[in-house]
Amino acid sequence: MTRKTRFIIAAIVTLILAVTATTVWAGSSNKQGSLGHKVHHLTGQCNGSVNMGDATFTMTVDEKVVCTFDVTRTKVPNAQMGQPPYGYVFRSDGFVVSGGPADGINGVLEVCFAYSPQDAEKNSRIYMTYGTESTLLLAAKQGTPAQLCAATGVLNATFAMVGMP
Repeated sequence: MTRKTRFIIAAIVTLILAVTATTVWAGSSNKQGSLGHKVHHLTGQCNGSVNMGDATFTMTVDEKVVCTFDVTRTKVPNAQMGQPPYGYVFRSDGFVVSGGPADGINGVLEVCFAYSPQDAEKNSRIYMTYGTESTLLLAAKQGTPAQLCAATGVLNATFAMVGMP
């Protein structure tokens, strides 16, 4: 093999590796399912939203009620929520929602998690724990980027996304 042939082969291999590396680095954002920059703790106004990066929380109460609510990320959801339902594993961080309107005032909390194609493949669901009770919420896919959203009347709880292993 001549020196010129070896140089051409080296150039082609280098080009292929560079293209492959660029493709992996700048690949589709669909696999990430992110809604923005991840945040550890935020306070929002009632009748407003808090965007934690991979989950958003929107609290709606009577227009005349003025209040705030807090959302705190927990990297270890089972520390706050216990074990996920049988056959599921945690697919997200946990989010503790606290505050909101005074007792006796009704409201709705909409919880939305970024919903990637991998989450869809794992049949992901929104899991909620409040007090000693836990439940899987009825949720629907919506929006772009895709989100898995559920609404609940429980305003102080811990939420995470769970899915099949």
